[in-house]
Amino acid sequence: MQNSSPDTTTFLQKQLPAVEGVRQLLDELPEIPAPGKASVAKKLGKGIVEKLGADGMIPKSNALYTEEEAVFDVNGHSVGFSEITGDGSVANSSLSDATLTLVCDNGLASFSTKVIGNILVRKTGAGVLSVKGNATSNACDLEIEEGTVVFEDRESSTYGKVTVHAGSTLDISKCNFVCGQLVREPGSRVIRKGGLL
Repeated sequence: MQNSSPDTTTFLQKQLPAVEGVRQLLDELPEIPAPGKASVAKKLGKGIVEKLGADGMIPKSNALYTEEEAVFDVNGHSVGFSEITGDGSVANSSLSDATLTLVCDNGLASFSTKVIGNILVRKTGAGVLSVKGNATSNACDLEIEEGTVVFEDRESSTYGKVTVHAGSTLDISKCNFVCGQLVREPGSRVIRKGGLL
């Protein structure tokens, strides 16, 4: 397991909610039934889980459930999950860019954690990703490669650059959505309040 550098610790103290506990490897986390699902999710209680090793260490079929004040630190790496739920946060304490891929091949998946730091949130798969209670910083970008992303909450969601690829849909009809730059490829759809854009 890697140790935090002083810069990482300073970043965490400034950017993340107050967290007590120790770092754990994802494999050591208890498995619980995914809330509202038949599948199993890794449960992250109070503490920080730091993504270690080469990109793709975490199988994309895994779900992650984060309790309040829990932080999953991707630490400059690329990781993938089928869904991430709970009141915790996903953060990037590294100065290197990170990618969080949410794979939703069919059906409906959820994304409800806060996102902190320079993270590209990428949605793949033909299914629908339901975003609830998700708060991001302008350092986060969103890329919809396939399927649909629906923002369910009325509260504001803020992203830097949002890219909607051909054949993909961004539904922001239920929320106040702010982004620094919206890139729509030909054949993409953006559904906003009042109808289709």
